[in-house]
Amino acid sequence: MRWMSVPIALIAGLLFVGDASAQDWRQLVLSQLDKGGETVRTLGQTDANILSRNQVIGMLEDGGTSYFEVKLESGISYLFTGACDQDCTDLDLRLVRGADFEVVESDVETDDVPVIIFTAPSTALYLVGVDMADCSEDICYFGFRAYQQ
Repeated sequence: MRWMSVPIALIAGLLFVGDASAQDWRQLVLSQLDKGGETVRTLGQTDANILSRNQVIGMLEDGGTSYFEVKLESGISYLFTGACDQDCTDLDLRLVRGADFEVVESDVETDDVPVIIFTAPSTALYLVGVDMADCSEDICYFGFRAYQQ
């Protein structure tokens, strides 16, 4: 239970230092995470390496949207598949080019099994957008996986 001894206020305070106007949103977030990471490493913590890079599981409110950054390599064909729980009847996926937020591919059909196939024209950062288009409860669970060929 060493986490209980970590001064949360100290870490939180370090995450919010810096001049936001001088950085884009991505660099600001990465900088804040790096600063927080430096603090916890001085307390003896190490990177957990527990986050799966080909799968995301989460939850969204009905009508909610969340975006996840992915780096796609030039010439590689990618397949993204989504799924949601029994209270969800419509889940949508969008692939957005990170540089200009243009939607480059999407599956917004009225179903709960979206599929996107996309070949990256160049190596770049993209965002996978997940839309909980119809959930009969306040919150539904979702997941998506990424495959490459």
